[in-house]
Amino acid sequence: MIKKKVTIKNKEGLHLRPAAQIVRCAKNYQAKIKLCHDCKDADTCSILSVLSLGAKKGSEITVVAEGPDEKAALKKIVELFDSGAGI
Repeated sequence: MIKKKVTIKNKEGLHLRPAAQIVRCAKNYQAKIKLCHDCKDADTCSILSVLSLGAKKGSEITVVAEGPDEKAALKKIVELFDSGAGI
């Protein structure tokens, strides 16, 4: 299991469009990926789970990946947050 902290940069927080991007990306990997924020965990296979975090701009999220391709999965999810892809 590996993890990394990221910060929400979007002024509207983690809303529908970026949540959908995260779910689409996560489905490309065998690793189980979850997002953790304020003692809540979200399964990245579920858009409702990701949205339920209620993460606002400036919120710190921990991305956790566990599985055979965990390094590649974590790297790609973190890139979504860092790339300015609306997250």
